[in-house]
Amino acid sequence: MLCVRFGLGPNNSMTLGPAPSYLISGDVFCIGPLWCVAAVYRDHAWEVRGRRFVRFNFIGQGATLANLDRAPNEPVGRFGPFDEVLVADGALFANDRPFAKFVEERFAWYFYETKTYLLNIIIEADQVPAMPVQDE
Repeated sequence: MLCVRFGLGPNNSMTLGPAPSYLISGDVFCIGPLWCVAAVYRDHAWEVRGRRFVRFNFIGQGATLANLDRAPNEPVGRFGPFDEVLVADGALFANDRPFAKFVEERFAWYFYETKTYLLNIIIEADQVPAMPVQDE
Protein backbone atom coordinates (compact mmCIF):
# COMPACT_ATOMS: atom_id res chain seq x y z
CA MET A 1 0.00 0.00 0.00
CA LEU A 2 1.13 3.51 -0.78
CA CYS A 3 0.49 6.85 0.86
CA VAL A 4 0.75 10.25 -0.80
CA ARG A 5 2.41 13.20 0.91
CA PHE A 6 1.55 16.64 -0.40
CA GLY A 7 4.10 19.34 0.45
CA LEU A 8 7.30 19.18 2.50
CA GLY A 9 8.06 18.68 6.18
CA PRO A 10 5.84 17.51 8.99
CA ASN A 11 4.20 20.89 9.65
CA ASN A 12 3.58 21.96 6.07
CA SER A 13 2.37 18.73 4.52
CA MET A 14 -0.71 16.54 4.23
CA THR A 15 -0.70 12.75 3.86
CA LEU A 16 -3.48 10.74 2.21
CA GLY A 17 -3.85 6.97 2.14
CA PRO A 18 -2.85 4.25 2.36
CA ALA A 19 -4.48 2.95 -0.80
CA PRO A 20 -3.68 0.18 -3.28
CA SER A 21 -3.66 2.53 -6.27
CA TYR A 22 -3.87 6.13 -7.40
CA LEU A 23 -4.87 7.69 -10.71
CA ILE A 24 -3.70 10.87 -12.37
CA SER A 25 -6.23 11.66 -15.09
CA GLY A 26 -5.40 14.91 -16.84
CA ASP A 27 -5.52 17.52 -14.07
CA VAL A 28 -7.30 15.32 -11.50
CA PHE A 29 -5.70 13.08 -8.86
CA CYS A 30 -7.85 10.19 -7.55
CA ILE A 31 -7.51 7.53 -4.84
CA GLY A 32 -8.35 3.95 -5.83
CA PRO A 33 -9.79 1.54 -6.20
CA LEU A 34 -13.03 3.58 -6.30
CA TRP A 35 -11.29 6.62 -7.90
CA CYS A 36 -12.42 9.26 -5.43
CA VAL A 37 -11.15 12.71 -6.45
CA ALA A 38 -8.54 13.87 -3.93
CA ALA A 39 -6.85 16.81 -5.70
CA VAL A 40 -7.12 19.05 -8.75
CA TYR A 41 -4.24 20.77 -10.57
CA ARG A 42 -4.86 24.51 -11.09
CA ASP A 43 -2.48 27.41 -11.64
CA HIS A 44 0.65 25.30 -11.12
CA ALA A 45 -0.49 23.81 -7.79
CA TRP A 46 -2.49 20.81 -6.56
CA GLU A 47 -5.56 21.80 -4.53
CA VAL A 48 -6.31 19.36 -1.70
CA ARG A 49 -9.00 19.98 0.92
CA GLY A 50 -8.72 23.75 0.55
CA ARG A 51 -4.91 23.81 0.60
CA ARG A 52 -2.48 24.24 -2.29
CA PHE A 53 0.73 22.28 -2.85
CA VAL A 54 3.23 22.42 -5.71
CA ARG A 55 4.41 18.86 -5.12
CA PHE A 56 3.47 15.43 -3.85
CA ASN A 57 5.27 12.12 -3.61
CA PHE A 58 4.37 8.51 -2.98
CA ILE A 59 5.67 7.02 0.26
CA GLY A 60 5.65 3.64 1.96
CA GLN A 61 7.30 1.52 -0.72
CA GLY A 62 8.36 1.57 -4.35
CA ALA A 63 5.83 2.16 -7.10
CA THR A 64 5.03 1.16 -10.66
CA LEU A 65 3.33 3.32 -13.26
CA ALA A 66 0.78 1.92 -15.69
CA ASN A 67 -0.60 3.30 -18.92
CA LEU A 68 -4.36 2.81 -19.19
CA ASP A 69 -4.69 4.58 -22.54
CA ARG A 70 -4.27 1.57 -24.79
CA ALA A 71 -6.14 -0.05 -27.64
CA PRO A 72 -8.64 -2.79 -26.76
CA ASN A 73 -7.02 -6.21 -26.25
CA GLU A 74 -3.55 -4.67 -25.75
CA PRO A 75 -1.76 -5.31 -22.47
CA VAL A 76 -1.42 -2.50 -19.94
CA GLY A 77 1.96 -0.80 -20.38
CA ARG A 78 3.88 -0.86 -17.09
CA PHE A 79 6.95 1.12 -16.07
CA GLY A 80 9.15 0.56 -13.04
CA PRO A 81 9.42 -0.37 -10.31
CA PHE A 82 10.72 2.95 -9.04
CA ASP A 83 12.05 3.71 -5.58
CA GLU A 84 10.66 7.24 -5.71
CA VAL A 85 7.80 8.83 -7.66
CA LEU A 86 7.32 12.57 -7.29
CA VAL A 87 5.01 15.07 -8.97
CA ALA A 88 6.25 18.67 -8.83
CA ASP A 89 4.28 21.44 -10.48
CA GLY A 90 3.22 19.73 -13.73
CA ALA A 91 6.04 17.20 -14.05
CA LEU A 92 6.22 13.58 -12.92
CA PHE A 93 9.64 12.28 -11.87
CA ALA A 94 10.60 8.64 -11.34
CA ASN A 95 13.88 8.01 -9.48
CA ASP A 96 14.90 11.68 -9.96
CA ARG A 97 14.47 11.51 -13.74
CA PRO A 98 11.80 13.36 -15.73
CA PHE A 99 9.18 10.81 -16.74
CA ALA A 100 6.15 12.82 -17.92
CA LYS A 101 4.98 16.42 -18.20
CA PHE A 102 1.41 17.72 -18.08
CA VAL A 103 0.55 19.66 -21.24
CA GLU A 104 -2.44 21.87 -20.48
CA GLU A 105 -3.27 22.57 -24.14
CA ARG A 106 -3.77 18.84 -24.75
CA PHE A 107 -5.10 18.07 -21.27
CA ALA A 108 -2.74 15.07 -21.23
CA TRP A 109 0.63 13.88 -19.94
CA TYR A 110 3.55 13.68 -22.35
CA PHE A 111 5.65 10.56 -21.65
CA TYR A 112 9.29 11.24 -22.50
CA GLU A 113 10.24 7.55 -22.93
CA THR A 114 7.52 6.65 -25.42
CA LYS A 115 7.04 10.15 -26.88
CA THR A 116 3.27 9.78 -26.53
CA TYR A 117 0.47 11.68 -24.81
CA LEU A 118 -1.58 9.87 -22.19
CA LEU A 119 -4.61 10.99 -20.24
CA ASN A 120 -4.51 8.34 -17.48
CA ILE A 121 -1.59 7.18 -15.36
CA ILE A 122 -2.09 4.60 -12.60
CA ILE A 123 0.39 4.48 -9.72
CA GLU A 124 0.50 1.24 -7.73
CA ALA A 125 2.72 -0.29 -5.08
CA ASP A 126 5.51 -2.30 -6.70
CA GLN A 127 4.77 -5.29 -4.51
CA VAL A 128 1.40 -6.41 -3.26
CA PRO A 129 1.68 -7.87 0.23
CA ALA A 130 1.05 -11.61 0.33
CA MET A 131 -2.10 -12.76 2.05
CA PRO A 132 -1.40 -14.81 5.18
CA VAL A 133 -1.97 -18.53 4.77
CA GLN A 134 -4.34 -20.03 7.31
CA ASP A 135 -3.92 -23.58 8.53
CA GLU A 136 -6.95 -25.84 8.25
